[in-house]
Amino acid sequence: MLEWIISSSLLILIVLFLRAVLGKRIGAGLQYGLWSVVLARLLVPVTLFSLAIMALPAAEPPEALRQESIYVLPVESRPAEESGVRFAEDGRIEAPDSFGYARLEDEGRTVIRYTEKVSLMELLGWIWAAGAAVMAVVLIIANVRFTIRLRRVRRPLEGTSAPVPVYTAMGLPSPCLVGLFCPAVYVPGEAAANPATLRHVLAHELTHYSHRDHLWSVLRGVALAVHWWNPLVWLAVYLMDQDMEMFCDETVLRHASLEERKAYAKTLLSFVEKDGRFGEGLAFGESHTKKRVKNIMKKRKIMGAYRLLKGRKKYKKTS
Repeated sequence: MLEWIISSSLLILIVLFLRAVLGKRIGAGLQYGLWSVVLARLLVPVTLFSLAIMALPAAEPPEALRQESIYVLPVESRPAEESGVRFAEDGRIEAPDSFGYARLEDEGRTVIRYTEKVSLMELLGWIWAAGAAVMAVVLIIANVRFTIRLRRVRRPLEGTSAPVPVYTAMGLPSPCLVGLFCPAVYVPGEAAANPATLRHVLAHELTHYSHRDHLWSVLRGVALAVHWWNPLVWLAVYLMDQDMEMFCDETVLRHASLEERKAYAKTLLSFVEKDGRFGEGLAFGESHTKKRVKNIMKKRKIMGAYRLLKGRKKYKKTS
């Protein structure tokens, strides 16, 4: 277990380093792909294969964590002389035919019985499991409530050709792809009324669907629930979400003209200040919109430079 924690955290740090050093030299698709390795490690507690760079010394918890016992749930307290317990030669308490675990306290004057005793490692395991359960319930409830609210106000959007149902929802701050087994695209009413905006929105959300991002989002939620105590995992999931959106933008605009990129960026910015009763941060209204817009326009410059260089090579061949 400790090796799983250490290797997962180390892998996150490695990806953060690569992302910082190579972020401007590699596309969002590759950055997003690096996170898939991290996500796999976060979800799989066993080592399926080993790499020299990830070789770790045998990670064992300190002896104190494995040996030290904690007594829980006291049920009885009596003076030592009235408790009926016997003391062994080594000082240990012998309490045959009695319920629970007896412990001498109050400088030897009192014997307290506890219903259970656990090691520190077992206690930490219980705390980990309890935190994971609470986190999972919170995430499930938040998503179920959001889905129910959407279903109450949604209306089918006619005239669209898509592999998944498309609905409009008044009050929705941003378009989104919602659903695990039966995903659907939800579009704000004002966005559906604008053909250019609707085209950009559907292209973006359907690209999410083709990438199966609705499934990857669930896996990220599972990773958060399991590793709820680890701030590195929270940072990793946050950056995974950013890179997912940027990869989606790049896929949509792979062959787009400069004017189309500008129009797409304008659509993106139009959702930043939106607010509604749903309250969730969604794909077209994320807090990292400024970074996404810069990436959209930067990508155009790169493609333009590539085409210019390619044109010069053709010119040299014909001259």
